[in-house]
Amino acid sequence: MRFLSASLLITLLLFSYSADAFAAGQAVKPASSDKLNRQIDTWLKGLGAEPGFKKLLTAKREIMPIGPGTHGWVVHFLNGNKTTGYMIVHALPNDRGYHLTEYGLGEHPLFAMSTLHDGLARLGLTAADNGNKPLLKERLYINPLLAVWHIHTTEGTSLYLDAYTAEELPIGAEQWASTAEAGESSYLLTGVTSLASSPKLERAVRGQSFDLYARLPWLTGQPLRIKDSKMLAGKLSGKAELRLTSEWFDGSWLAVAPLNGIHVWTGGIAYIQIEQEEGTRYFLYDEVKRHASVYE
Repeated sequence: MRFLSASLLITLLLFSYSADAFAAGQAVKPASSDKLNRQIDTWLKGLGAEPGFKKLLTAKREIMPIGPGTHGWVVHFLNGNKTTGYMIVHALPNDRGYHLTEYGLGEHPLFAMSTLHDGLARLGLTAADNGNKPLLKERLYINPLLAVWHIHTTEGTSLYLDAYTAEELPIGAEQWASTAEAGESSYLLTGVTSLASSPKLERAVRGQSFDLYARLPWLTGQPLRIKDSKMLAGKLSGKAELRLTSEWFDGSWLAVAPLNGIHVWTGGIAYIQIEQEEGTRYFLYDEVKRHASVYE
């Protein structure tokens, strides 16, 4: 995903949800980790025919919390010492099970600690200050198009780093709080859930790879009027070069990424595919309708 400032300065940013405070290296598990792991197995089996996902079934899992009040977790899958994929999972209300919010493949997924450490080093920070007190970190996930690390420095200041690249965002606590407050009132749980007995991937449509910046239709044209996910799948089948954009922080940040695939699950639930330098991501088509525009 690429992000541009209002002056069109291109820089890498994020894709992401909201998070519990945690100490570095600690993984707080849900009340019923066995139940969650069984549900993850079910989803992975549903994805088994897709390249790259079958190996996640036998991978080691790290389950870490996100979002105060959202009852969510990020799950990292590791084969040996190498991270190979991830999921974002949220609890359904009234203890009714779990919701698959986002998933993907790649060595540097959302909220990777190695990426965070590199980002802190670029800022001249380490995991501890001179008094060996650890920096406090939170994973913040408002929606799949906005996720960050919130860093509380030992000087009492706050930094916000992209959850994928650990690039610092030029915002403060007040600006983040207003954005987060607006996002919390429209939290979506409309994807694949544990309420479906045997959910599986029924159709995968892949578009072609292309140079994202060969054309800049988000600057020169109008967004497509996408009626539904079937129309989007038709565009991809026809080899259309689709670009997804999403603006944040009063237009000071513009996210741009190639939209080059779609997964359709049981019941017609659609997750769109985004290719990033850090890996491949899948998140709800419904979130695209609410927070993004698509250009051809």
